[in-house]
Amino acid sequence: MRAVLWVAGVIACAGVACSNDATEDQGGLLEPQGSVDVLPPEALGGGFPCDVASMLRDRCLNCHGTVLRMAAPMPLVTPADFRVERNGRPVMASVMERVRDTVRPMPPPPDTLLGAAELAALDAWIAGGAQDVAGGCAAEDPASVPVDQPGQIGADGGTPGVVTPPPPMMGDPVDTTSEGATSGPRWTLFGYDLENSRSNPDETALSPANIGGMGRLWEVAVMGTTSTPAVADGVVYLPSWDGQVYALRLDDGGLLWSTPMPDLIDSSAAVSADHVFVADDAGSVHALDRMTGAVQWSQRTDAHPETHLWSSPIYVEEAGLIIIGVASGDEVLPPGSQTFRGSVVGLDAATGTERWRFDTTSGGPSGAGIAVWATAAVDTERGLAFIGTGNNYTEPTGPYADSMLAIDYQTGALAWATQFTEDDVFIVGGGTGPDYDIGSSANLFTAGGKDLLGIGVKSGIYYALDRDAGTIEWMTQVTPGSPLGGVMAPSAYADGVVYVASNTSLMGNTTLAALDAASGATLWTHDVMTTSYGGVAHANGVVYFGVTSGTIYAVDASTGSELWSDTLPNAIAGGPSIVDGKLLVPWGYQWTLRGGNPVPGGIVAYGL
Repeated sequence: MRAVLWVAGVIACAGVACSNDATEDQGGLLEPQGSVDVLPPEALGGGFPCDVASMLRDRCLNCHGTVLRMAAPMPLVTPADFRVERNGRPVMASVMERVRDTVRPMPPPPDTLLGAAELAALDAWIAGGAQDVAGGCAAEDPASVPVDQPGQIGADGGTPGVVTPPPPMMGDPVDTTSEGATSGPRWTLFGYDLENSRSNPDETALSPANIGGMGRLWEVAVMGTTSTPAVADGVVYLPSWDGQVYALRLDDGGLLWSTPMPDLIDSSAAVSADHVFVADDAGSVHALDRMTGAVQWSQRTDAHPETHLWSSPIYVEEAGLIIIGVASGDEVLPPGSQTFRGSVVGLDAATGTERWRFDTTSGGPSGAGIAVWATAAVDTERGLAFIGTGNNYTEPTGPYADSMLAIDYQTGALAWATQFTEDDVFIVGGGTGPDYDIGSSANLFTAGGKDLLGIGVKSGIYYALDRDAGTIEWMTQVTPGSPLGGVMAPSAYADGVVYVASNTSLMGNTTLAALDAASGATLWTHDVMTTSYGGVAHANGVVYFGVTSGTIYAVDASTGSELWSDTLPNAIAGGPSIVDGKLLVPWGYQWTLRGGNPVPGGIVAYGL
C-alpha cells in the first residue's frame, strides 16, 4: 500500500545541514530566553491605533502577550514594547523585518502572513515612531491558547481539537512515570544510541537477501527536513524546516500531532519516555510532551544574535541531562564582523536550566569562532561526552579549535582535548586556514581490545582515538579534504567495521568506505556521484546513505555492492533510520547558512 499525506501547507524556512545530519535571526525577534515568562498586569495599556490593536490581538498576542508562549522572547502589548532596544536595535525594526520575511515568516506557520491592510496599518504606525496614540485602543491579550496546548491536531480521522495518543507497540504501554527509556522497536537518538553507532541491532526484517524488493509504503510531504527520524513505541518524530515538529504513526504515516516552533529545525530529535527534545534555528532547545506535543520548557543556549543549533540534543537518562553544541552563522558575515564564541552546554532535562557550559575559546588566547556543529557521543561508564569543534573565525587560533573534546558531563570540566588541525582561521569571505573543522559526530566502539573513539574530519581523514587519553591509535585517509569536502556525514559502526562517507569536494563524488575498526584498514569502497551530508546508517548487514542528488542507497555491508536505490525529488541531507522493518528517509535540503528559499521535502517509509 502506498499512501501520500500532505501535512500543513505552509511557508517553509530554510537552513543548512552543514555539519549535523544536515540562519540566523537577523531581526532578533525570535530570541527566547527561557521558559514561560509572565508580565505584571500593569504592563497592559492603550495607545495603539485601533486597527493595529485589533491586528495584534488577533495575530500576535497568543504568543507575545502578557504570558509569553511558544518561546516568544518579548511582549508586544504596549507601544513602549515596540520602542525598546534588543541587541542594539529597536524591536519595531525587527518586527517589520519579520512580518515581511517570507522565508522565516511572522506569524510563523501554520498561521498565514499578515494581509496587505494589516501590514499597511502596522507600517504606518511604526514609521511614525510607534508612538502612543491619544484615545487609542488597548491590545488586550485574548489568552485564547493555554500554555500547554500543542500545535496542529492530526488529520487522521481523530476528533478536531483532540490529540490521538501514540499507540503502544506489541502490547507494551509507554512508561510515562519517569524519564526512562522506551521499549520495543526504536531509534530514539540522532545516532540510535549514546555511542552514536547509527546501527540498529534489533532490525531483522530487511536484509541483503530481500532488500532489492523494497518499495515505498507511505509518504508525508512537509518541507525540507534534515534530521534523522526518531522512533519510539510506534511513533515517528520528525522536525522540519517549516518550523514544526511532527508526530507520525510508524505504520501508515498518519499525523498524531504537530507543534510549531519559533524557527526552523534542521537537527534531530531526542526521545525519552515523556519528552521529545528539539533545537531550533534561533538557538533554543525545547522539551515537548511526547503524547501531546505541548511545550514543557524552552531554553536559549546563547545570547549572541547569530546563534544556531545544528547539533542535535542528546538525552543522558542517568544524569537527567541534555547535551548540545552551540554554533552560529557568524562566519558568513563580512570579515571583521565575527564575535561569536562556541560552547558545549548541559541542560537539566526536566526544567531546561543550564547546569554547565564549556567555552571552546577558553584554555588560552583565542579569537572568535570554534563553533560546535557536531552532536555528542556519550560514554556512561566513564562519565564523558565526546564532541568535535570548528575552526576559528579570527586570530589568534585557540587550543580547542578543530579538536575532539572529552567533557565530564556531570560537571562540564574538560577531561582531554586532541587537536587535529592547527592555525585554521576561516570564514566564507576569506581566511588562511583549510577549514578542516569537525562537522561529523564521533562513534564509540571497542576494537583490538581497546575502547576507541572514531571521528571523521573535513580533511578526509577518519581518526581512531584512545577514549581515556585522546591519543591517536590509527588514522585513514578516505578522500582528499576541502572546505566543503572530506567527512561531513556522521559515520556508522557495526560488528567491528566503521562505515564512513567522505566527499572528494563540494561538487565531487562520495566515497563510502568500510574500515576495519581495529586497524583502520580499508575493506572496501563504494563510489557514487554527488556529495553526502546526511548520516550513514546500518542494520542487519545493510548500509544506507543518501546524497544531494536525492538518491538513497542500500549496499551490502560485507562487500560494498549496491543492493537497491531510489531517487526522491530533492536532496537528501538527513540520515535514514531503520526500525521495525521500515527504512525512514528524510528529504528536502538547500545549502545555506543564513536564510534561503523554501524547498519541498518530507519523509518516505520503505519496506517489503
